[in-house]
Amino acid sequence: MKKIREFNQISFFKNEPSGLFIQGREINSFLNDDFDEIFTLPTLLDYQVVDCRDYYLITTNFEYTKIYREGDEVLNLYNYGYLLNYENVFLLENYETNVIQLFDIKSNIFSPTHIKKWGQPFWGTSLFIKEKKVLVSYSLTDFSPLWQYELPESLYDWADRFGTNYKAEIERIIGVYEDILWVALSSGRLLGLSVGNGKTLYDLAAPANFEEYFPNSPLQFGANHSQLDGQIGKLFGLRLNYYWEINLSNPTNEYILYDITETLKEKQLTAKHIEYSTWQGDEIVFYEWSFAQDPSYAGIFNRQTRQITWTSRELGEEGVFKGIHKIEYHQNRLYVLDRAGTLRIFERDSPA
Repeated sequence: MKKIREFNQISFFKNEPSGLFIQGREINSFLNDDFDEIFTLPTLLDYQVVDCRDYYLITTNFEYTKIYREGDEVLNLYNYGYLLNYENVFLLENYETNVIQLFDIKSNIFSPTHIKKWGQPFWGTSLFIKEKKVLVSYSLTDFSPLWQYELPESLYDWADRFGTNYKAEIERIIGVYEDILWVALSSGRLLGLSVGNGKTLYDLAAPANFEEYFPNSPLQFGANHSQLDGQIGKLFGLRLNYYWEINLSNPTNEYILYDITETLKEKQLTAKHIEYSTWQGDEIVFYEWSFAQDPSYAGIFNRQTRQITWTSRELGEEGVFKGIHKIEYHQNRLYVLDRAGTLRIFERDSPA
């Protein structure tokens, strides 16, 4: 891995099919693989980037929403906020009426929806929207509700290791595999819901081998940040000094926890600071979280060998970051934005 480019005073970046978008004090452009400008967007004072998706860049100053495609402004709406888009179809909320509407950017036509409240969305065979205790499935035809799941009262409430009690909430939607929608609760419990009717098909409180690592402890494990590998039908995750995998063909019995303390020690990493947000194939790209004034490092964990195969320490000073704000791994390149606003881009000679 070697550094191939660096950008300073950067506030946002994202890899998209149309190129790498970077926004900063002196740049507001989509770049190609050689970092040449494909097109540049105007500098918009007081506007911030909300999303960059399906060739569209969405910006807002929380009064006007402006949408760009290939450098051209295609939409400028007053009193509308962006929620989500799937290709050319946008869901927007009217700030005055709080009504959520469908907007086809090609035909320039607004249509009503039956969506009453917004939360974390997941666009699949239907549109799933989760709130704190409720998850609703909406038809992609007219966005009418198909079914609603609500957490049973007090059933999934939980306490932390200090004895503090918490009300259960649906923390995030993980994804859909073979008509099962997987969600994580705030306690770390995982639920598998039927895509067709919202019925609970699986309820996973902890790994099958949990008691090997936590004897005499309440059956509860924090798998909140599980990811879905739809290619092989597995949920997996990395947290502290543990890695876990769930074989979705038999999730109850094949939910396995692994201790990775030794490989962390070998690479001089602190387990309690490990965070991750991106993965590709068998590899999880993670970082050692820290405040901006502290040194921080990135690393790669192999899911097959369950070993850390690389850390940015190998790069010397170029691999020491001032607190990592965001990481992406795209087409054999590692993008690291630190909390000082420096984006460093590294390229791998060949995948491991």
